[in-house]
Amino acid sequence: PLALTRVSEHEENQIGQELARSYGLMPAVHKEADAQRIAAYVQEVGKRLTANVKRKEIQYRFFYKDEPGFVNAGALPGGQIVIGRGLLELLESEDELAAILGHEIAHVDERHAIERLQYEVQSRKIGMRGLYRLGQIGVVLFQMGYTKEKEDEADRIGLGLTVRAGYSPTGAVEVMKRFDRMFGGQVRTATSPVEELTGMPLRSLREYFRSHPPARERIATLEKEIQARGYNAAQALKPLGVRAIFLAEQAKVLDQHGMFDRAIARYLEALKADREYWIAWEGLAKAKWRSGDADGAANAAMEALGRKSDIPRLWELLAKSLAASDRNTAAEQFRAQYRKMSAKLTEPVQKQIEMESVGLEFFAGRPQAMEIYEKTLASGLDSSILGIEFAQRRRAAWWMWRAGKAQEALQE
Repeated sequence: PLALTRVSEHEENQIGQELARSYGLMPAVHKEADAQRIAAYVQEVGKRLTANVKRKEIQYRFFYKDEPGFVNAGALPGGQIVIGRGLLELLESEDELAAILGHEIAHVDERHAIERLQYEVQSRKIGMRGLYRLGQIGVVLFQMGYTKEKEDEADRIGLGLTVRAGYSPTGAVEVMKRFDRMFGGQVRTATSPVEELTGMPLRSLREYFRSHPPARERIATLEKEIQARGYNAAQALKPLGVRAIFLAEQAKVLDQHGMFDRAIARYLEALKADREYWIAWEGLAKAKWRSGDADGAANAAMEALGRKSDIPRLWELLAKSLAASDRNTAAEQFRAQYRKMSAKLTEPVQKQIEMESVGLEFFAGRPQAMEIYEKTLASGLDSSILGIEFAQRRRAAWWMWRAGKAQEALQE
């Protein structure tokens, strides 16, 4: 029956697009820069894997769901592959990501996904444009789940895709071993990708195993395939290119709960993964500051500014860290750092930063501070349009208050 009702690749592509729309999986425009970076990274790894599929006519698309509660990955007909942030956060190498995506690609390449729908589409003669009429029937078909044989096949075929794309075969084994350590293989019988794709609140990795076999079973299948195919199990794993984003987010939560030592350690782990990730430097500076390490906060803030100099809040953090470290030399240290980077900054940003330098003069108790302050205000931009004077006066008032000049601060 499956051979007699087989749909063409063109029809399958249309089916996949219709289902993706019905499940709300159309490409989203991620507002956050980090989410854009993750989505692009998933797409890049996915496309590398699809270079070796058998059915070249399938139009693969990779969706990233920026939801920590979406701890899953799945595939729809026509190469519609999705992975959630919650699952990505648990991965430690690009090879592991390739293994997860390769498994889902194999479900498409081996026709597992389309076989769930093809008989219903043909027998009802609804055509591709009328696919939405399947409604709940389509959902029920996906809830039937894959057989163990198909899951094993997807693991074997997916492993081959990852190896041919240049990834280590041990990535698949390592991620399954970690999942098994975390949850001990206590899962219920697999159901289907419908849970993976309908946006239901998935709160733990157990949701992943509701639509995939237990980790221990998959480890045995993968290790047997690696040995049978003679794959190089000693091949080194590639770092996960976006892991610093997830580590920094975890560190931020630790910092917010007052676990400063653990937060600092996690930020350092993030920077080991990506030393150029300025958000991790900023987070480290904040955690150092909140833990009472002013010198450490100042050094981390300088590192952040070296990578992202046009963020006024970083300059504010640097100024107060320097002031807490040595109020008498803070202004000079701050100006030295500012001179290195001022040419890269827009004039409005420069005006905001200059007030930090003035504020440090107040904090040091220097008599000329008020005169410098007035001159700085007088040389401002069109403050009525840009709101620069408001920002400058706000910061000056804060510094006056910190310097013990309560009346002057109140006036400002």
